[in-house]
Amino acid sequence: MRKLTPLALALIMSGSAYAASSDNRATVNQSGQNLTATVNQVVAANNNNANVNQAGTTSSAVVNQSGRNGLATIFQVDATDNTAQADQTGDQNEANLRQFSQSTSTVTSTQTGNLNNATLSQINGANNTVTSAQTGDNNATKVDQVNTQDSNVSVQQLQNDNVANLQQEGNGLSITAIQVGTANTIQGSSSVPQVYQGGQLGNSLNARLTQLGNDNLIEFKQMGDASTLNVRQIGGKNSATSSQEGNGNFSEFNQRGISNTGTLSQLGDSNRSGIKQIGDNNLATVTQEGNNNRANNNARGDNNDAIITQTGDGNRGVIESWPGSSFDSTGLLVQTGNNNDAHLDQAGNNHSITVTQTNNNNYTYSLQTGSSNTATVTQGM
Repeated sequence: MRKLTPLALALIMSGSAYAASSDNRATVNQSGQNLTATVNQVVAANNNNANVNQAGTTSSAVVNQSGRNGLATIFQVDATDNTAQADQTGDQNEANLRQFSQSTSTVTSTQTGNLNNATLSQINGANNTVTSAQTGDNNATKVDQVNTQDSNVSVQQLQNDNVANLQQEGNGLSITAIQVGTANTIQGSSSVPQVYQGGQLGNSLNARLTQLGNDNLIEFKQMGDASTLNVRQIGGKNSATSSQEGNGNFSEFNQRGISNTGTLSQLGDSNRSGIKQIGDNNLATVTQEGNNNRANNNARGDNNDAIITQTGDGNRGVIESWPGSSFDSTGLLVQTGNNNDAHLDQAGNNHSITVTQTNNNNYTYSLQTGSSNTATVTQGM
C-alpha cells in the first residue's frame, strides 16, 4: 500500500497534487467559497486517477494528465461561477466532469491522442457552458445539458472515426460542433461527421444529423418550439443547410452521392419540407414562409436543379425526378397565396419546367418524359 509523505499530504489538503509516475491516486474534497484544486499527473504517467469534489461558489478544479489509461473525475454542486477543467494527453484516457445545480459555470475537456472518452454533464442551472476538444482517432464525447436555460455546448473533433453524442433539454439552448476528418458521427440532439455547425433555441427541439464520407457540411439553426430536423448524408462534398424559425416545423434531408447541395428555410409554424437527392451534382432549394405548408423534392440522377418557393398558408409543392432516369433537368415552382397545390414529375434528360401560381386554390400537375422538354405554367395572375 502506497504511503503519502507529509509533503504529499500537504499538497492534497491545499488543493494541489502532483504525480510523475504511474498508478497514482489523488482525491481532493473541498467545501466553501473561492476554492481552487489542481491535480497534475504528468511526465508520461500511466493508469493514474484524479478525483475532485467541490461544494462552493466561485471555485475552480483542474486536472492535468499525460500518459495512458488516465481517469479524471470532477464533481461540483450547488454553486455559481465554477470551473471544471481536464487536460489529457495520451491514449485511452477518460474524463468525467459533472456540475449539478450550477449557474454561470463552465466545463472544459481537452484530449489529445487516440481512444479517449469524455463524459460531460450539467444538470439544473442557467448560463452554463460545456466545451470539448479532441484531436486524434477513435475518440468519443458525450454531453448532457438537462433542465438548463441559456446554456451552450461547443464540440470540436479533429481526425478520424470520432463520435459525439449531444443532448440538450431546456430553454435558450445552443450547439456548435465542428468535425474534421473521415467517418465521424454526431448523435443525439445532433448527428454528423466532417464539418457541422448548428444551434437550437427554444423548447422541445430535436435534430438528428448523420454524415458518412468526406468533406461534407451541415449548418442548422432552429428557433422556436417543438421543431425537428433530420439530416443524412452519405458520400463526399455534400452540403445541407436548414433554418427553421417558428413552432412545430419539420425538415428532412437525405443525400447520397457526390457534390449534392440542399437548402431548406422555413418561417412560420407547422411547415414540413424534405429534400431527397441520390446521385451527383444535384441542387435543391426549398423556401417556405407562412403556416401549414408542405414541400418536397425527390431527385434520382445527376445534375438536376429544383427550386420551390412558397409564401402563404396551406400550400403544397412537389418536384420529382423519376428514379434513376433524370439528368440535367430543372424545375422551378413558385406559389404565392393560400391552399395552392403543384406536383411536377420529370423523367429523362434536359427538361425544364417553370410553374408560378398566385392567389388561392390553384392546382397544377405536370409530367415530362423523354428529352429536352420545356413547360411553363402560370395561374392566378
